[in-house]
Amino acid sequence: MKQTSLMSFMYVKTNLPERQAEVYHIIVAKKRVTMHEVAELLNRPLHSISGRFSELVRKNVYIVTGK
Repeated sequence: MKQTSLMSFMYVKTNLPERQAEVYHIIVAKKRVTMHEVAELLNRPLHSISGRFSELVRKNVYIVTGK
């Protein structure tokens, strides 16, 4: 594992709440994923996932690349 990947993982593990971390790990694993896909993978309604995306964007942990 690269040093930057390890540092990123440790940041997420120690600084993100559980629900944000779940969404983050799916984003990292899938590389390109929509909110709808994350909601489906976590078996949760979209409204419970969209807020986690917004929180990750505000923290500069995730960058939106398309609509």
